[in-house]
Amino acid sequence: MSAGSNYSTLDKLIHYLAFRKVGLQRSLSEMEDTLYKKNLESIDPSKPVFITSLPRAGTTVLLEALYKSGLFATHTYRNMPFVLCPILWQKISRNFRKNSDMHERAHGDGIFIGFDSPEAFEEIIWKYFWKEKFPPENIHLITGQEHNADFEDFFMRHMKKMIFSEAAKGCAKRYISKNNANIGRIPYLCNLLPESVVFIPVRNPISHAFSLHRQHLNFTELHAKNRFVKTYMEDIGHLEFGDLHRPLLFPGSESLKAFDPLTPTYWLKYWLIAFTHLAQQSFGNVHFISIERLCASPDVSLHRIFDEIGGHTPDLEPSIQLFKEAKEPTKTDTFPDALVAEAAALRATLLQRDPHAH
Repeated sequence: MSAGSNYSTLDKLIHYLAFRKVGLQRSLSEMEDTLYKKNLESIDPSKPVFITSLPRAGTTVLLEALYKSGLFATHTYRNMPFVLCPILWQKISRNFRKNSDMHERAHGDGIFIGFDSPEAFEEIIWKYFWKEKFPPENIHLITGQEHNADFEDFFMRHMKKMIFSEAAKGCAKRYISKNNANIGRIPYLCNLLPESVVFIPVRNPISHAFSLHRQHLNFTELHAKNRFVKTYMEDIGHLEFGDLHRPLLFPGSESLKAFDPLTPTYWLKYWLIAFTHLAQQSFGNVHFISIERLCASPDVSLHRIFDEIGGHTPDLEPSIQLFKEAKEPTKTDTFPDALVAEAAALRATLLQRDPHAH
């Protein structure tokens, strides 16, 4: 857990078994299809919620807030490392589960996690079925015109399995995921699942760029000190920082080559390229969320978010407690004035599409 930094030798062996023999996971998944066919038939996976943005935008706290409602099923650290076969792994691992002691995650950002914390493991599925989209230097986008029947069939069944696995805990009826790489697949997801809802947190671009830069330095150091942390992050598809950094290949990404990832300006330029692309997504089920507004008045923002999700609004008090007011940065002289102005204008445009703004 926490980027695998506290894995025992046995934990590492099980991890290697799961990820060096992914075909084993696929075989176990097919076994689930047969064993639980009747259980899965009645589950409707057609209205998932996708949370996506560049990392450090507030996707984790938004996922935790929505997951606390009890209405959603998602991956937790309990699903590792056999993410592709959640039902069987839940049964197999039940007898040797560890207590869910909370500790700060590897990012060192004050977010505490345990085995039952939701986490972004969906990318493992995308990596398995879309191998051609993951060359060594970057991650290719998936357009609305593309299709992958194997992925689509598996993903639909996987969402059903996640809902089925959570059903014993309460009333989870819908799948939810946090997957930062999905910002490069929004047209594809909206075409595949037209009743889905997509939330894209938007953070002040200056503080966001500084945060991305800090984490890049953090994971560059971690990868140098701990080879297994690097292996773990690569296996789960977290290719955002450190030695593993692969930018999503948005239009205009060629201009990134003029900047160094070891500088904050690179990350502000990446923010601009990414959100310029996202601003062009005009699907009615895609909503931009100001993370600053959400942190300042979570009760109002969460009610608006649940209005967009549809259905009844649960007790939000446990979720509201997760948010701390975000401080706007005042120091911008690290960056070229033109980039700062362009980013501020783009942010203002995006936040006109925040449900809280209306």
